[in-house]
Amino acid sequence: MQLLAHQTIRFIDQAIRALDNEQALPRHLQRIFYRTWWHKGYPHSVESARELILEIEDAAKTLRGDASQLETNLHEAGERFPIFHDVVQVLPIFNHAIVLECHRPLVRASEVPVLLYLLRIPSCGEGMEVENHGFGYHFHYGKVKSETIARTNLLLTFDPASSGVKRTRSQNRMGPPLHGEYHAEGKNRSINAETIGKNKRLPIYTVCLLTAEKRGFANFKRPRNEAFIFHVGENAA
Repeated sequence: MQLLAHQTIRFIDQAIRALDNEQALPRHLQRIFYRTWWHKGYPHSVESARELILEIEDAAKTLRGDASQLETNLHEAGERFPIFHDVVQVLPIFNHAIVLECHRPLVRASEVPVLLYLLRIPSCGEGMEVENHGFGYHFHYGKVKSETIARTNLLLTFDPASSGVKRTRSQNRMGPPLHGEYHAEGKNRSINAETIGKNKRLPIYTVCLLTAEKRGFANFKRPRNEAFIFHVGENAA
């Protein structure tokens, strides 16, 4: 399942308004955006968002500037670049659930150089995917209600620099720490991580660790500076 990220909506909004301010916004894009896209009840698909962004890029080419003046800042680009959530797997734990997701770029940076320049978003090419600034696998903590998952704003991830040493059944070792951070996204339910007791944290950690080992720690989203340690990984089985 693919879900459109709110930062993508903000990216489109900023791009449309920037073109409007420059009097370079075609009328058909005005109609598409203000009559459908900006309507809160209108369903936005990943593919329709991609098509709209590429169409806005075409309209912006008359405003092309010297994008080489921008400094590369991968973290800033990751926070502002259009992305989507790719829901990969749901991992049930009692009446809770861990949702494995991956933040993926909606378009390649090379496809929208003018918009990146216009919105002052550093153009860092394909490096964003490699460095995992805002991209990569991560977990969302949720609760199961009426056979549906109520996603919370608690995001869990491993540092991609974590050791990925394989374990055998006869070995116990200390696993890498699982980081937590709050990620406001749409209608996600707010939760305080402090309310999740130690008896729940260990099974959550174990499930996340096993999944991360299969997917590769290097493919996980790098924790933000304000992230905290959700579980230290002592005595990982």
